[in-house]
Amino acid sequence: MPQCYPGDTVRVKFTGTVKGSYRGQLINVETPSRHRRTAQCRHFDQCGGCSIMSLNQQQQTALKQQNVLSALHKQAGLTPDTIEPALESQPFAYRSTARLSLRHQSGGWRLGYRAKSSHQLVAIDGCPVLAEGLQALIPELQAWLVQVPRSRRLGHIELLQDERRVAVLLRTAEPLEAAELCGLESLCQRNGADLWLKVDQQPAKLRHGDSSTYHYSLPDLGLTLEFGPEAFTQVNRTVNQQMVTRAMAWLAAAGKQSGKLQHVVDLYCGVGNFSLPLAQIAQSVVGVELYESMVHTARRNAQHNGIENALFVGADLSRGADSLAAAVSGQIDAVLLDPPRAGAAEVLPALISARVPLLLYVSCNPATLVRDAQTLAASGYRLSKLCVMDMFPQTKHVETMALFCL
Repeated sequence: MPQCYPGDTVRVKFTGTVKGSYRGQLINVETPSRHRRTAQCRHFDQCGGCSIMSLNQQQQTALKQQNVLSALHKQAGLTPDTIEPALESQPFAYRSTARLSLRHQSGGWRLGYRAKSSHQLVAIDGCPVLAEGLQALIPELQAWLVQVPRSRRLGHIELLQDERRVAVLLRTAEPLEAAELCGLESLCQRNGADLWLKVDQQPAKLRHGDSSTYHYSLPDLGLTLEFGPEAFTQVNRTVNQQMVTRAMAWLAAAGKQSGKLQHVVDLYCGVGNFSLPLAQIAQSVVGVELYESMVHTARRNAQHNGIENALFVGADLSRGADSLAAAVSGQIDAVLLDPPRAGAAEVLPALISARVPLLLYVSCNPATLVRDAQTLAASGYRLSKLCVMDMFPQTKHVETMALFCL
């Protein structure tokens, strides 16, 4: 139920049951929880993004962990042997990338986020969870947009900040007029931002700036990774660093206990976020990724970091065992998988059949994690370790890392 937290006393209207759970409509919060606070965003009441910003930070993380553990227990009958402390970051100004919707409203084009439980746009003049370099771009982009005619077919705007620069990527269905482009280039120049334009299905082109790649580091492991403006990377750099460090510690300890961690596979590997650290603790690593552009970037990252024992291949893992077998062969001592929200149902049968002794599963969707954990448990795997990761403070979104052992 929206805006109801543990500890609240509320008045609700009963609306029915769904799968044995009661459903209701909130009428009023009679006595607020002691964990409530004033949301630190003027758009909170309308915006559908930071839906739990009115709950204090400690309770946000505790609630997310409770929800994951409860789902695993109730739906899959699983309880982790060990629950490790949650991974957290600063509560605001943490987000290094963002996608902003564009709509033409009264007075011109506006950018913002989707409204709560709606496809309507909430126009914003700021966003406190964005990295500071990106926050500064919001009002300037709004001022530029109101000058763009309604007839222009705009898509959306993506913002990006790496360790040195910020960038704006505008997606459109048609090229901008010269005056519009000039205004946007001037905006980026004033703010020290790169400008990328992606027209229809064409590759994005750099229109202002001096470099086509961006970088983030994993300082605990002495690694720096590059990525392109359209590549997927974790938006919360602080939590990502902690996540990778802990993943390596879990696998290294489990490998030492089993006496073997030589050949490791990283599924859905992206630009090498886990693959390159894995190469520091394993004899060989194979990273598998759908998108060829990221496969090429991962190979460059291995070369730039002096890593010679990591191989990267392209494969569509949604096609299941045949696709995986074509990409990976031979002995596998451990698999790290970081699938999309749909989970890893297509590849689990192949991993189970191969009796891979260690599976480290990084999940961005508790529902598919529970489903896949149930499949693994039924095949003899034990849920050895688990931790939640608050990659998106102020939102209900939670990521989880779970280690499964035979």
